[in-house]
Amino acid sequence: MPQMRGEDILQGERHSFQTSQGKIMHRAEIKIKSRFAETIFHALRQEEAPSAKINCRMEGDAVIFEIETESISNLRAALNSFIKWIDMVERVAEKVEEI
Repeated sequence: MPQMRGEDILQGERHSFQTSQGKIMHRAEIKIKSRFAETIFHALRQEEAPSAKINCRMEGDAVIFEIETESISNLRAALNSFIKWIDMVERVAEKVEEI
């Protein structure tokens, strides 16, 4: 799956696809390169979002979250949740590192 960038959204790049059952699905990918990538992966790999299919994997030094939903509003909600959770895990990991 191609990585989604802010410029792609603004320029109208495709972020949806049609399944074999005829449903329109919306998809986004969050790729985080961080010294805490493995911590983020283990903290969030079991998280779920209502009305969303979530796939989480490690790829080198990055953690990747793929989010797929039937509506753009559900995609936005899931993205907001995961971005907040990722930020929280990084901030907690930084504080723990200071101890």
